[in-house]
Amino acid sequence: MEGWAPGRGVGMNVEENQPVIDAFVDAFNRRDWDRVEKLHTESVIYRTPDNPKPKKGRAAVLDLFVGYVSAFPDARNRKELAFGREDWACAE
Repeated sequence: MEGWAPGRGVGMNVEENQPVIDAFVDAFNRRDWDRVEKLHTESVIYRTPDNPKPKKGRAAVLDLFVGYVSAFPDARNRKELAFGREDWACAE
């Protein structure tokens, strides 16, 4: 995958990333867009099955979330499963 490689992030490990995922879910559900943006690095690459091109960078990811909530105002996030390796994390 373009842009992904273990060890390329800011040096956080799996245990440190899990609370960040929880903080993101909380910030999204509260519509705290400033906090959502700060929880992502500028190097974020956001991939989802419904977006043909990955979103890259804080501004693009934030625009995606704000646009989604504009279309679906009752949208909520919840974490079903989260896992990772070294300095990357994945949540569903």
